Amino acid sequence: MTTTETYNRARAAIAAATTADAIDGIRKRIAATVEAWKLTDDEGGRLDQLAVRRLAELTGTTTADTVAAPATNDREIVPEGEQAMQIVRYDRGIVSWKVTEKNPSGECHRIRLQQGDRAFVFEDIPTTLARIVKGIEADIGVSLASSVGREVRVEIKHITTRAGETRAVVGRWLTSTSPAAKAAATKPTASVKPSRNAVDHPTDDDVSF
Repeated sequence: MTTTETYNRARAAIAAATTADAIDGIRKRIAATVEAWKLTDDEGGRLDQLAVRRLAELTGTTTADTVAAPATNDREIVPEGEQAMQIVRYDRGIVSWKVTEKNPSGECHRIRLQQGDRAFVFEDIPTTLARIVKGIEADIGVSLASSVGREVRVEIKHITTRAGETRAVVGRWLTSTSPAAKAAATKPTASVKPSRNAVDHPTDDDVSF
């Protein structure tokens, strides 16, 4: 089944849902399908928005935007700070919310990172940010297209969504060409001052009085 067929079936299921429980189940299946890479993050996000609106219609509420996104499991999120992670998925495609004047097409390198059994971290790098991409590729030794299985270092930060959900995201890529790495490499080392009590020409037989 293609992603288009999966997407259309999910839309139809949302429209046909008649109870809040049905919508809850559909949302969980959408999240699981995105994690299984059978839908893109963008498609999953659009479907979930449709499901939340349908949920609001069924329940007669106007608080659809505050409904937390469903999790497929209870995996903990990656802690904040510098982290080593593995690239477990990669593709290149359109991400609607990455459309800007500098990136009018919204085309991105879509990367999924993982650390042990913790929740995935999703990162979409606009193709216009060539410097970041070149830095990553230089560090891992292959192109992003061949990057699955490679380890990278990133700085993780936590954000809170409008739904009140805490999520781990990439704050920056810690490559050898990143500004932070360059600054550390060029930082002068402090000179060590000799002790004023040091002997000018010590020998094994010297004894201090």
